[in-house]
Amino acid sequence: MRGLNVLVALGSAAFGVLAMLTPAGYPGVAGGVTHAATFFAAMYGVRAALIAAAVIWLVATGRGVFPMLVLAGGVQVADILVGVVSGRLGMVPGATIAAAVHLGSAWLLGRRDRRRPVVARTWPTGEGG
Repeated sequence: MRGLNVLVALGSAAFGVLAMLTPAGYPGVAGGVTHAATFFAAMYGVRAALIAAAVIWLVATGRGVFPMLVLAGGVQVADILVGVVSGRLGMVPGATIAAAVHLGSAWLLGRRDRRRPVVARTWPTGEGG
């Protein structure tokens, strides 16, 4: 699942960077690129790149992965809702796949962590103790 999360994060970042570089290709931009379209494409691109970088780093290091996967999945769910409500249905398939991967991985990680036995830690007591 780690590789799949990294792949999805990279894909999201790639679409974000493409939106920044070519705002005309950003979903919903019709009739010329306006200042608002350029602004929102840049916002999306920066957000996608930063979230992807955090997901990749945390998956690679294994620290803090669960909350980051929940956050990344939640952002994708928000993108799905924005796409549906705004009528930009082209946003929905990719965001759906990304949300499923991130949230599914978080769920599996949470299940695995709950099954681990709690091991009591003891402090060294020295000789005879």
